[in-house]
Amino acid sequence: MIRLYLPNNFENIVQIDQIYNRLAQNIYDEQGANQITYEYQGGQGRFDSPASIKQFLLAKDFYDYHIEQSFGFMRSLVNLNGNVKISSILNATSKSKNVRDFLQRYEKSRYKKYYDSLKKHQMLTISGFKKCKSHHYLLNYQRVCHVFDYEKLTFQDRHQILNAMNIPVCPYCNMNYTISFRRNTTVRNTADIDHFFLKREYPEYSLCLYNFVPACPVCNQKIKGTKSMTHKTHVYPHQEGFKDKSHFRVTNLLELLLQPHTHAKIELVSQKSDYKVDNSIKDFMLNERYERFSYVGEELIEKAQIYNDTYTNILCQTIDGLIDVVNVKYAIFGSKLSESQYGRLSLGKLRQDILDQLKVFDT
Repeated sequence: MIRLYLPNNFENIVQIDQIYNRLAQNIYDEQGANQITYEYQGGQGRFDSPASIKQFLLAKDFYDYHIEQSFGFMRSLVNLNGNVKISSILNATSKSKNVRDFLQRYEKSRYKKYYDSLKKHQMLTISGFKKCKSHHYLLNYQRVCHVFDYEKLTFQDRHQILNAMNIPVCPYCNMNYTISFRRNTTVRNTADIDHFFLKREYPEYSLCLYNFVPACPVCNQKIKGTKSMTHKTHVYPHQEGFKDKSHFRVTNLLELLLQPHTHAKIELVSQKSDYKVDNSIKDFMLNERYERFSYVGEELIEKAQIYNDTYTNILCQTIDGLIDVVNVKYAIFGSKLSESQYGRLSLGKLRQDILDQLKVFDT
């Protein structure tokens, strides 16, 4: 997981500013949009102008906007399994773990008025309830979903945003390139826009710029899919990366040094117990996916043995001291890179971490 290093003042780039000016106006023009309320930084507000909407959509801490008092309850309710009966929730008779978690999160004593509002719909399932046209809190939820509908972004908008981000490698896996390309007169991008906070669970954040992560289709569609993530449960690449928290290691290094034809075992190892890092490693299947890159470790170990300090010193002397040991190693292994640099190269973190493990640049 690589932290995203976006261009300076990213949200003020002309293309981004134009997209979000239009988007904010479009949302403001929706019927009932100006009735949506929120809590933010201890205060309350209302989306009563395009400026207030744009501020929310471009906020780096968009997740601190809590939309509508009832929204969290209703969002969690309608995302339960469609076959769950409202009566089994009201009577706490459902055996579903998701329902039990819901009841624990939304205690009846604290959310009494919301539970009371469900009583006249208790014969319905969740699927049937979602079609209800008379439930006040459900209608508020549906209004928010409609107002912040992701489809308000056009196909062209999405590619413009991805290209403006200028992230050439997927930050989730640091494997697959996510590059721009031209088709006829349109510049497109091979990345998907991944919603870090899922659209299904957090529709209010569907259009927030900093909820967008330029991910490869493998990570977004095949690996992450519908896994629920937030900045509190997983490493959120707009704020942090693995950097000093987790490093790739050749776990059988001594065996490789003694038996050169052994295959390297690569593992992404957490430096400290950090459940966000552990969740990200597990849910993006990083260790399973990086097993196939054992050859990278083997190649670097072989080079490190050949171009050891003794040999690199000889090379320096051979060319009359015109180049020092460090620069010889840079020529052989590549420069020692920062996260913002190796994150732009496929397998950049893997290579950098193994070079650090081998102490190649320690002179």
